[in-house]
Amino acid sequence: MADLGRAEDAWAAVQKGWEQQALTGSAVYAALLHIVEARLHLRLHRAADAAMDALRRRERIRRPSAFPDTRIRDAMARAGASAARR
Repeated sequence: MADLGRAEDAWAAVQKGWEQQALTGSAVYAALLHIVEARLHLRLHRAADAAMDALRRRERIRRPSAFPDTRIRDAMARAGASAARR
């Protein structure tokens, strides 16, 4: 949208994205939205400070561990151990 000169539509799409992200709680989606916001600040307004603020917010996103549920990690370990015995 921004590339087509439709700034309002671009920001509306970002807002819609944040609404969807709020439903899922996805950290990956939040990080991507912060990057999109930074890009729009630069492209539409040449606002480096606002872009850096968006990127700083991205850096504060809590990163989940690779296997947050120990049951999943334990099951994967058991599956790996039994596959190694075959």
